[in-house]
Amino acid sequence: MNQADSRTDNLPVAGSPKNSDVRRMFGEITPAYDFLNRFFSGTFDRRWRSLAARAATEGLNPCARILDLATGTGDLAMDLAKAAPAARVHGADFTRPMLAHAAEKFGRGRFEWIEADAMALPFENDFFDALTIAFGLRNMDDRPGALAEMARVVRPGGRVAILEFGRPRNRIWRALFELYLFQIMPRVGRLVSGSMAYLYLAQSIRNFWSADELSAKMRAAGLGSVTATPLMGGIVYLHVGVKEPAS
Repeated sequence: MNQADSRTDNLPVAGSPKNSDVRRMFGEITPAYDFLNRFFSGTFDRRWRSLAARAATEGLNPCARILDLATGTGDLAMDLAKAAPAARVHGADFTRPMLAHAAEKFGRGRFEWIEADAMALPFENDFFDALTIAFGLRNMDDRPGALAEMARVVRPGGRVAILEFGRPRNRIWRALFELYLFQIMPRVGRLVSGSMAYLYLAQSIRNFWSADELSAKMRAAGLGSVTATPLMGGIVYLHVGVKEPAS
């Protein structure tokens, strides 16, 4: 892989995402994306990403290669670079404006920004020492296929860390969370970004797997020793799995 230039027109393209509507939607909200992430999470998203980066990079060798999939504007990729200072970090996403913004924020020095389809990643088997994805899996057309691709490109013994929204087990907390998701986030998101994307995002959270289901899907994809850690009362879960060696 060659290093990608920070300009949008020089970002490498690999694959063709099936869900063009989602791709266009994320492109539209790029200018407001970082601000709204901080605002809606009360800045907790920074802590969640830092936890994912540390979980993925624990025990890595100094020359490790790490992939942040669905990297968006690159915040988790930067956390990975901080957690593993000597590692080479790749940030992949299917939304070109997001990648261009990531390249503008963090440059290309230690990073390689790649436009890629998560269901057909442009990497060899066992290429990465670790992989992360934050709040992107639920937006993919073929989630089991995406998990299989994640497992394919990570070496045996490498970790896959997944941050995703969950369903709080406490009924009152879950009801408050859904009120926030469907009444507050879409209205504020539309006011700031001019897009209905945050209504779609709320619906995608409601329709996503439970934490137990995601753990089971990770195991089915070839990831073992799966753990699921609830954050903020189960609003978010950090799942970590280890690629099992081929039998």
